[in-house]
Amino acid sequence: MPEHRWIGAVVLLGLWGIALPLSGACRQDRAATKSADEPMDAAALSSLIAERVGDADASGSVQSDRSPKPAGRAGSPVKLTAYQLSRLSERKCLDLLGSAGVQFTRPGFSTPGVATPVLLEGPVRGVAIRPHVRRRKPINEVMDCRLALAMVRVAEVARTLQLEELILYSSYRPPKKLKKCKKGRAGKKCRRRNQRIRRRRTVPSQHRLGLAIDLRWLVTANGEKLDVLEHFDRRSKTPPCSYTASTTTGIVLQRFACELHRKKVFNVVLTPNANRAHHNHFHFDITGNVKWYIIR
Repeated sequence: MPEHRWIGAVVLLGLWGIALPLSGACRQDRAATKSADEPMDAAALSSLIAERVGDADASGSVQSDRSPKPAGRAGSPVKLTAYQLSRLSERKCLDLLGSAGVQFTRPGFSTPGVATPVLLEGPVRGVAIRPHVRRRKPINEVMDCRLALAMVRVAEVARTLQLEELILYSSYRPPKKLKKCKKGRAGKKCRRRNQRIRRRRTVPSQHRLGLAIDLRWLVTANGEKLDVLEHFDRRSKTPPCSYTASTTTGIVLQRFACELHRKKVFNVVLTPNANRAHHNHFHFDITGNVKWYIIR
């Protein structure tokens, strides 16, 4: 056979070898298209999605969101009772507060009496916690770490009742300074005041230790402001959880206080039923190393 015919035959065979795999690929594509038009069961669909996501991750064209969540949005659950909180060391408390996702700082000013002072820097579990009056020096916002950790559970109870903001009178109250009193009857009132201050220094209140808060207002998700003074169904000297409040807002406030007591978040829960001194707010505190829990 002439040389040019040999060359032509080789070219034809080469083209035929290319055409065969191409035609096979086309048949596979048509089969895939046909099967894609047919219904696919759930197991096959899940497998396909997993395969596609895996391929995309491997190629780098699409990346799944596997980055850690920002601190403060979510965190480890807090199930400690007030007694358990009171026994935490400073280091352990700060570690738990951080792992719970609470944003906080340490105050840059003196807070005598507070073992581990902190300042909340943002919402806790999505609930804003702030004082009624903000001061340039936020002395009234200081909390002991153990109280701040208890506020995680407070926020969780608040969320179940559709509450998004808690407004406090105060938490920490620094010790008052003694005054120089006049002699005789003119300084009688002043001397009595100094005596009260000295007694409080001997047996400091939980506010002095940064372990108590006074709460007056609770704001719902739709912006309604519940005032303990106006909306709590007050019944003097009556156990707060022994009856059902007569109004919807009263029920919310009653459930809030009673749930915190039931969960043992605080050793002491005082409502307007307790006495005249608490007629317009809730008082919550952690009492060190005691296993009793009261609500009045």
